[in-house]
Amino acid sequence: MYPSMQDSTSDQRHSYHGEQKQPRTQSDHVDPSQFDGLDLSEDAVDAFVDLRIDRKGAERLHDLQQQHSTQYWERQLETWQEEILREPDADRMVQDALVMVQAYGDEDLPSQLGAYGNHPGLIKMLSRIRRQLQQQ
Repeated sequence: MYPSMQDSTSDQRHSYHGEQKQPRTQSDHVDPSQFDGLDLSEDAVDAFVDLRIDRKGAERLHDLQQQHSTQYWERQLETWQEEILREPDADRMVQDALVMVQAYGDEDLPSQLGAYGNHPGLIKMLSRIRRQLQQQ
């Protein structure tokens, strides 16, 4: 190695090993009571305190988690829609499922299910049941 490289490497090593975790001061302390009113588990509050995340940070993380959940659900619905649309008789299957939901579900069920936004297995099952009932 070149002498200049050895010097810089040893300096880096020294500064890296020389860093010590600083003890917490009162200003670094996060008060668990600031999370009162938030819907958080005790484990979540403990993690926020340990990581020194204040209420504002916790709310931001919660918002990000909600956004992620919404995006995940939207992708899931799209996946299910694509799966059912690949079926040869997709329109008929969805129509059969809707008829069954309207005929046998309570009044809120049709509006909550939606035509293509359901699990393909549910749509296929309801369609098969309707066809079997029609054959009787």
